[in-house]
Amino acid sequence: MYSSRELNLLTRRQAPLLPLALAMLFSFCALKGFPFLEEGKVYFEILAVFFAALFIQIRTAPKGPQKRFLPAILFLLLTALSAAYFCQRTSSNPYPDWAPREAKLKLDILSASENAKGTSYGIARVMEAPKYFSKVEGKKVWFFLNNTSDLFKGQQAGANFIVRQNKNESGFERYLDAQDINFIVSSGHDISVGKAPPPYSFFKAGKKFVSDRLSVLPENCDKNSAGARAYRAMILGDKALLSKDSQSDFSKTGTMHIFAVSGLHVGMLAFVVFLLLNFLRTPKRLQPFLCLPIVYLYVNICQAKPSAMRAFLMIAFVWISVALLRKPKPFAGLVAAFIFTLILNPHTIFDAGFELSYMIVCAILLYAVDLNDELNDAIERRAGFSLKNPPFYRRALDKIRRYIVAALSISFAATLASAPLTAAYFNYVAPLGMLFSLAYVFLATLVVALAALAILLPDFILQYTNLVASKIMQFMIRGAEFGADLNCTLDFSISKSALFASVCINIFALLYFTKVKGRAKWLVFPGASAFGLTGAYLAGQI
Repeated sequence: MYSSRELNLLTRRQAPLLPLALAMLFSFCALKGFPFLEEGKVYFEILAVFFAALFIQIRTAPKGPQKRFLPAILFLLLTALSAAYFCQRTSSNPYPDWAPREAKLKLDILSASENAKGTSYGIARVMEAPKYFSKVEGKKVWFFLNNTSDLFKGQQAGANFIVRQNKNESGFERYLDAQDINFIVSSGHDISVGKAPPPYSFFKAGKKFVSDRLSVLPENCDKNSAGARAYRAMILGDKALLSKDSQSDFSKTGTMHIFAVSGLHVGMLAFVVFLLLNFLRTPKRLQPFLCLPIVYLYVNICQAKPSAMRAFLMIAFVWISVALLRKPKPFAGLVAAFIFTLILNPHTIFDAGFELSYMIVCAILLYAVDLNDELNDAIERRAGFSLKNPPFYRRALDKIRRYIVAALSISFAATLASAPLTAAYFNYVAPLGMLFSLAYVFLATLVVALAALAILLPDFILQYTNLVASKIMQFMIRGAEFGADLNCTLDFSISKSALFASVCINIFALLYFTKVKGRAKWLVFPGASAFGLTGAYLAGQI
């Protein structure tokens, strides 16, 4: 028999769709370097049919020892189906011998950012192309558009572009290749940008509204100061608002993640709307259906980045489960969000932001939450007793202690989970990340909470809450500068294949470390992370 705590632990780790998620992970990553994807699709479809037939035959057969092979056969079936789907959604370069030349293109913007020089860049889909380049219609390209500002998803841009092939030589070009992007286009002249159609025009107007609300400051304050720009960068997920030096400083201290719109931002907005709905005495079952459209609007204002969509889907899953009187399972929600995102775009799995977001949250849900419970229990056992009605100062100290333990547990798990990813994509590991995150996540929570109130506060109050948030961001910028000057980052680089092996080791450790008896189980994930990272590094030195 299980104790209530063990039963709760088993329940919150359940995810019925986990086999499909693992099958997609393994097949997509294994096939990325496969040179004949279009031909391979047929073979994987044949394999899928074979495993489906085998599964049905064993499943419907009388009871026997062969039944033990059902889970393995099901996993092989899901892997074959996932591989066939990846092949179907991946295209080869239609012009492998393309030489740089000019072509008049019409692009549909899928994502856009802007640098300090006013150049917009991002991913777009080719809508129209000349006959000699017609095979790229419907495919994605990376674009650079000079002298354009405020470009948003859904807008269409036309120009005479200089088109060059992605040669897959630099780190940036390899990233584009992972996103199934074969061409890079730069605007030359005759640029025309159309208006964003609905609903993107509504999202763009929403972004301007939020930006304007965050820019309300007292008259003697500069809305373009470093702190004010960092404030808007955090809330809108627009890192281009940060200076190059600030981006470098936050990266070196392992705190750049606070500028990615994620669970912190989406969760705080949902919490504020939840309080408002409770104040208005809205029925519990209606609250998700009133709150989620507002949260979805915010996610699209931030151009639906992978971390933001992951947070939204998880919150939607949990909140609707509560509304339907079902016990929420955040890990099951995470797995469902992972699968849903990859069905929409299989190549998202090779995006650094996507990988960091899901891997860190996976480590938090499967390791940090349990570690936090274990540490709090150990502290309480060491105390020996607790008062029934403790005085106020004891309750306050207990809450502070619980916050510190939770923050340390989360920062520790996030550091272990992100280390191989930062080594592969950014060529460094930031050991200070855990300590800086402890303070910065708390400060970022205050900033996001102040921003969430911007939808409710009148201007004469809002200007001062924005000022406080800007000052906090200015303090964080200076702290990041100090941390970067300590030069505690480790130059550490691993290959993408080594990254895949390291991530697989970490996932296996997270899923099965609870099988180890005693306190040694808490060393399984740190040990696996260190082993995978060290092995990956040494393999690269051979």
